Amino acid sequence: MSWRAASQLWRHEATRAPVSGRVTGSGIVYAERTYKWEDFARVRKTKDLIVLITADGTASIYPREFFESDADWEKSQQLIAFYVVEAR
Repeated sequence: MSWRAASQLWRHEATRAPVSGRVTGSGIVYAERTYKWEDFARVRKTKDLIVLITADGTASIYPREFFESDADWEKSQQLIAFYVVEAR
């Protein structure tokens, strides 16, 4: 799934379920699963959405609502920028 497809998919109310988790120096934890930074090959971002893409093309969608606060959103963006290559 491309980042554009993920972004369009996320706009549909039916596909949006409440999600929560945390972003750490080790990776992202949600739905009782840990995704390590090395699992992600690239990232695409919009002002309210982060799409992390694995080497095999699997997209993980993180809306701004995933993060507890604006400070968490900003810190997460910093960690993602450090660990994951931004797609062009």
